[in-house]
Amino acid sequence: MTAGCADAPFGAGASRRGDDDVDAEQIMDYHASTVVPLRSRILDEHRELAADLPEPARSCLMTVIEELPVHRLPARPVLTYLGWLLAGGDAESHAPAFAAIASEFFHEAGLIYDDIVDSSHHRRRQPTVWAAYASLHAEEPWAGSFGRGVALWQGALLLRWAEDAFARALLAVEPSCVSGAQHVWRRSAADLWASQHIDLVISAQEGNTGPPGSAERVVTLKGRYVALLPLQIGCALAGGEPSLMAALSAYAEPLGRAYILRNDLEGVFGTARSKPPNDLRERRLSMLIGYARATATGRQAGVLDLAGREDLSDAQVREIKSVLEATGARARAERAVLTLAEEARTAAGWGAFPAGARSVLEQNVDTALSFHVLAP
Repeated sequence: MTAGCADAPFGAGASRRGDDDVDAEQIMDYHASTVVPLRSRILDEHRELAADLPEPARSCLMTVIEELPVHRLPARPVLTYLGWLLAGGDAESHAPAFAAIASEFFHEAGLIYDDIVDSSHHRRRQPTVWAAYASLHAEEPWAGSFGRGVALWQGALLLRWAEDAFARALLAVEPSCVSGAQHVWRRSAADLWASQHIDLVISAQEGNTGPPGSAERVVTLKGRYVALLPLQIGCALAGGEPSLMAALSAYAEPLGRAYILRNDLEGVFGTARSKPPNDLRERRLSMLIGYARATATGRQAGVLDLAGREDLSDAQVREIKSVLEATGARARAERAVLTLAEEARTAAGWGAFPAGARSVLEQNVDTALSFHVLAP
């Protein structure tokens, strides 16, 4: 499967493919050709288990299975496979596919929890899990508590599915690669938890006036899930060398920050067809607000103080957005996205990667930047 692994945190025994190229077309097709069919097989196994459950659990679990969306970002499984190949992994192995599916289940659980925390009623233009169940008893005072309770347990189930899928990935690799892959997997969970914890705790203490460094740390930690985790998971499963891990990090860290920052822009300046621009009604850390405060007048600072209130009127939201435009905060954030993206492109072309891999990495930058749609 691989050239071998060491017991170092990321594995040091396997060499990357060096000057050997990788097939860019094969990599880009990996999601449809391998991950989706394997995912369907796993969900069929869960259907069999659901059939033995009593109602209403059986029908609920069937709904979870049927409505579980396929990767919104096929780039994640593609990057997992690329990291695997660059570290010398067997092109026919299912190990990176199992890892990609595990990341997907973990991500979907995180979205359920995120919607509960933010009291979000819609995601992907559909009711969120907690809101859908709450609506079943909308006239009751306990409807919200009921919906959140059901959603919490659904998230817990998906986390268990994630761990099961990742365990299958570990069974498909050399035993000496297991500890390195587990290290990356555990670190990704810790990073994601830390990003949410910092966001919640600091914003509760200081609202959107929190120190800019805190917002930057949150962006960095969240961003690692975008590209760094899939690349390093694939690499670690195949026993990639520390030098390859470092090269992947140099590419993925700025790309992840660019993606999250553009997502934050969409949360304020998105269109009706993209992410609903409701972030200004959420009490959360924001680099946009931080940028605006750096140059805001006294009156503008007073307007910015309104951000984070759930009861903001549409007129107040428009006023805050106007301040973000007038202070140059939006333009500064958009420039930062482009700068970070260029940093990722530069890292992709350093020469540490064969031509086919560079093509995939550069294409992934364009995909990441086009995912979130902003209004003019």
